[in-house]
Amino acid sequence: MKRPNFLFIMTDTQATNMVGCYSGKPLNTQNIDSLAAEGIRFNSAYTCSPVCTPARAGLFTGIYANQSGPWTNNVAPGKNISTMGRYFKDAGYHTCYIGKWHLDGHDYFGTGECPPEWDADYWFDGANYLSELTEKEISLWRNGLNSVEDLQANHIDETFTWAHRISNRAVDFLQQPARADEPFLMVISYDEPHHPFTCPVEYLEKYTDFYYELGEKAEDDLANKPEHHRLWAQAMPSPVGDDGLYHHPLYFACNDFVDDQIGRSSTP
Repeated sequence: MKRPNFLFIMTDTQATNMVGCYSGKPLNTQNIDSLAAEGIRFNSAYTCSPVCTPARAGLFTGIYANQSGPWTNNVAPGKNISTMGRYFKDAGYHTCYIGKWHLDGHDYFGTGECPPEWDADYWFDGANYLSELTEKEISLWRNGLNSVEDLQANHIDETFTWAHRISNRAVDFLQQPARADEPFLMVISYDEPHHPFTCPVEYLEKYTDFYYELGEKAEDDLANKPEHHRLWAQAMPSPVGDDGLYHHPLYFACNDFVDDQIGRSSTP
């Protein structure tokens, strides 16, 4: 019996109220919505942590962070902890991971080094992406592309973005002739719509005057949440006005942009 292939697509910091099949709101998430319509949509599935590294550790190890090690960002799982890549590789699968990792105990961008359970030929974390940029481009990507004017002045198009280059590698992997005969696990891990919110200017222009009504969720003092949640919230400025309207054009635009990239990588 032929073994199935597995394609695992991730976004980062994408709330359900930004996805059409959950919210009905007019953001463009047609590719995600199409996958949901053709498959199974979960309504009661929650991340085990609102923080990046612990959440990813839970996804890729199947173990809660208080047991695997990374209780906060930049803390790696214990050396005795295996990720799904190890289980698939031991079962005879090609294991391909393209995109954001953030499980190596280093900063957000990673080290550029592929863990042994994944195929090094396609490994492409944040450090690999930055290595393709000039020093000026790195500075722009980290903190200098925050408006339509910034994007236009620096001639930023989709080829500049990490997401576009992730999709290119995913398509290349899927189009290799050997894929018809050898089972594989491929993880496509997009950073968007996470900061630094980099996307082509045409996406940002669509949402410059777009406001999102949050309703009852507009105000939450997190009184019934752990102290760790409140500390994180204090460190992040809120783009929600007193009227309960959420205005964050860069975030909206990156939700739209990453959906188009998902369409590219899932239908090569």
